[in-house]
Amino acid sequence: MNSVFLDDLKELGEGAQSSPRSSGPVELRAVAFFDLSGSTELKVRYGHQAGVSSLFQHNQLAAEITKRLRGKVVKEMGDGLLCEFANPVNACLAALNLKKAATQILGLVTNAGLTVGPVERIPVRGRRDIFGATVDRAGRVQSLARGGQILIDQTYKSTVHTLLHDFPEIRISQPSKVFLRGIGNTEVMEITTHELGFANQSQSMPVPQQRQLRPVRHATFPDRTEPENWLVCDKCGHPISPDGHDGIFVVYEGTKTIRAVGIYHKSTCDPADGQGWGDLSELANPQLYVQFVINLFRGLARTNRTIEAPQDVERILWGMYRSVFRTSSMIEQLRFDKEQASEARASS
Repeated sequence: MNSVFLDDLKELGEGAQSSPRSSGPVELRAVAFFDLSGSTELKVRYGHQAGVSSLFQHNQLAAEITKRLRGKVVKEMGDGLLCEFANPVNACLAALNLKKAATQILGLVTNAGLTVGPVERIPVRGRRDIFGATVDRAGRVQSLARGGQILIDQTYKSTVHTLLHDFPEIRISQPSKVFLRGIGNTEVMEITTHELGFANQSQSMPVPQQRQLRPVRHATFPDRTEPENWLVCDKCGHPISPDGHDGIFVVYEGTKTIRAVGIYHKSTCDPADGQGWGDLSELANPQLYVQFVINLFRGLARTNRTIEAPQDVERILWGMYRSVFRTSSMIEQLRFDKEQASEARASS
């Protein structure tokens, strides 16, 4: 009869137990996990080769950007990379550059988790690896990131806060209280730029406590024919372009509700307190559109909140839906009409 266990398993265990522990220098480093979002879905939807190709493209891009910003790739881990940076600001810049290039050039969605702290550099099987609570913490932070998100913890923010003044286009969301397994309670924030926008709109926007909204509203909602009838600037009252490229939206959150969602022309009409905004044009990407809807409802369910002004969300979703899916919807309608006509001829 064959045995499941090796004959010398005990000796192997005792040998590992008695092997001397290697030690190395302890250094202060920014640690970043860069991950390809939805890699399993890519393989299922487009096939193994296409999924693996996307993974290699993502990892190569992440490695090149890390190198350009004077970081080091420690190792590849499944769907992403573990990287370290002596300059913590460069870790943030690498994540932002990766997000932009992956989305706009490769058509891929990436996410990242960043922190800073002491790491121990230990040789493992001929290469230098890094260990310590900082690495564990970065991994936990990254595990909370959804597609398109770059998350940082309070330690990282406190370290780079003043240094980021040199990059006025960078935006940091309000903190969210989370529990990191094996670490405890902490706060995480999403970091992005004005151009890239926040990935998780419903949770990332700041709450303007004193702002009075006087949005432009239609007396009755339009007949759902053209996006420009739905996407109207709340400040000037003029339409936003159907593809959303000149528009932003801001989510105004309360403790128990999402109070309102404002739409504005980018640069000319955006509110002064719009630190947390999202580009409407991002929702022209079907994948990001669907992810936005999922994140919105997940956030509401998790925090037990409601939408106080559902028509605000409806006009964004329907306006951008017509822009994103109009072509496919028309083709499907024509196909349906053709099938109906064929069935009618057959029955007659």
